[in-house]
Amino acid sequence: QFHLMCIPSAAEAVLESIFKTMLGGFLEAYRFNGSVVELCEKTVKATIEVYNAVAENLRPTPAKFHYTFNLRDVSKVFQGLMMVRQRQCPDTTAFTKLWLHECCRVFHDRLRNKTDQRWFTEFVVGLLPRHFGERISHEDLFEASTPLAFCDFLKPGDDVPYEMVKSFGQITKVLTENLEDYNLTNPTQMHLVFFRD
Repeated sequence: QFHLMCIPSAAEAVLESIFKTMLGGFLEAYRFNGSVVELCEKTVKATIEVYNAVAENLRPTPAKFHYTFNLRDVSKVFQGLMMVRQRQCPDTTAFTKLWLHECCRVFHDRLRNKTDQRWFTEFVVGLLPRHFGERISHEDLFEASTPLAFCDFLKPGDDVPYEMVKSFGQITKVLTENLEDYNLTNPTQMHLVFFRD
């Protein structure tokens, strides 16, 4: 037998309540700066606005069949935000850049051409003054010599912080050294070329 089920999308108020509880609890538990904690509700609203705009404007086509976005993508943004600790994100500017990075990691990285990518970056930069009170230019964020990126492999060890990349040379050096270590200790060689896209 077959059954037809219709599950309506969750209302924005419900989504805001869920993600605000998650993010707010995290920021308070790890004792983030008060100004960062105050951004919790605005961060949730901005993320949902990004999701709605992407789902509305970047619909799947035969050439872009993978443009299918859902609430799992929203949760991935918050999952990334909750990887950082207070020491690596001491103020609202750092938290705003972290949010931008997570949105780009989840949404922007799936976009297949420059037109869609540019639309997305301009859209998120336009949200900054309204939601975060930050005025950072598109050039400084996405066209600078150092990419806007956070990662957790810049330092050796198990408990490595999720932190902002300070220079393109820094991340290239770490990746190259790890590749060399792998090739020295494994019989199957990996010949990778690292480049900035």
